[in-house]
Amino acid sequence: MTRSPTSAASTSATTSGGRRRGDGGLGRDEVLSRFPYQLPVDVRADVGGHWSVLRTAGLAASCADGADRFDGPHRTVAVHLMPDDVPGRAPADFLTALLSGAPDTRPAQRVREQLPGGGLRYAFWTTPQDNGRPRHDFYGFTLHPSGSTAGIYCTHEYPADLAWAQEIWRSLNRTAATA
Repeated sequence: MTRSPTSAASTSATTSGGRRRGDGGLGRDEVLSRFPYQLPVDVRADVGGHWSVLRTAGLAASCADGADRFDGPHRTVAVHLMPDDVPGRAPADFLTALLSGAPDTRPAQRVREQLPGGGLRYAFWTTPQDNGRPRHDFYGFTLHPSGSTAGIYCTHEYPADLAWAQEIWRSLNRTAATA
């Protein structure tokens, strides 16, 4: 079997990790993340505004109520983009505004991380008992110094999936605009 020069060039131009190729073509993750069906592999999904997030294997993609959603058995992720409407506000001050009215959680149920360049990550989690069986809710924010923020909500059925929710939250990434 012979390969056409086009397919050979396309294969060699694909970058690792699914990022956009230098020749303007689409990388692995950019192609796979467009399929709404459950995928057998993890992919990085573009959620708009130069933000992306890890979509883990087994999650189907959709949009609902202004959020990118990823749903699968026992797990759901929703990502919302939230621009700060106060120009120049520090990420920590915007976070304070975002957390107004949020449930008060124990220190062991929240984490705050400074990011290089002045950004900030914050998350908290709860286990409401409102439907007769435990459900685990995870709320996280990644605040970029530009004023752009991504919020994530993960719900999962099993307590051990907290590590999964934290991995998804930490995968939220904003890249610079390219011309």
